[in-house]
Amino acid sequence: REMSLDDAKQAGAIGLFGEKYGDEVRVVSVGPESVELCGGTHARFTGDLGACILVKEGAVAKGIRRIEAKAGLAAFASIQEENALLRQLSEMYKTPKSALVEKIIREKEEKEEALKTIKTLRKKEQRHLQQELLKKASGSPLTIAEIVTIPSKDLPSFADQLIQKMPDGVLILGLEEEERCQIVVRVSPKLAFDAKHLIQQIAPLIEGGGGGKKSAAMAGGKNSKNLPLALQKLRHLIQES
Repeated sequence: REMSLDDAKQAGAIGLFGEKYGDEVRVVSVGPESVELCGGTHARFTGDLGACILVKEGAVAKGIRRIEAKAGLAAFASIQEENALLRQLSEMYKTPKSALVEKIIREKEEKEEALKTIKTLRKKEQRHLQQELLKKASGSPLTIAEIVTIPSKDLPSFADQLIQKMPDGVLILGLEEEERCQIVVRVSPKLAFDAKHLIQQIAPLIEGGGGGKKSAAMAGGKNSKNLPLALQKLRHLIQES
């Protein structure tokens, strides 16, 4: 209905924030519960909209939420897209659409269980590797300088755990990852060596940079071919100090 702005307000019509209205306004009613000043809806009846599906709902301000929907042909196209996606998932999982949720949940649980098993085996393998590395410690102060093969994300924690078993030692570990490489240095608090200073001296050898603190430092570079040379130089710096 079209009416004056004052009459619309008296009728309880709700205006949209940020909108400007003239003296004459269009009022859209959807049943007795929803009466609003026109915000762009130009359908004569709600039935003209055809199908209507909700696609998004969320907060836009404190105490205010917005619901977005698609109607008519746009809603029909959205339903077709969802059906096509369901068909694709059904074919991929070789499961009827009605059983897809149960299938996906089951596979997710199986994946999580497999990841837990892998994590447990990886920890066991790394504990064994730590014992093997400790056997290679030599020199004064006691030093380990070795290239290891473990996931790069595990390298810092692996080094932290190992240096705790070397109360008077220096730990140097290198890791190759495709053409790049990493080096970590850990120094026992009882020693006067500065891990950050050590790592900065050899970082140019691997064409990279590094930093850290006195007890723990790390460098990364793009020249993995020089990794053995960098570890050898670090060992020399420590043993000759």
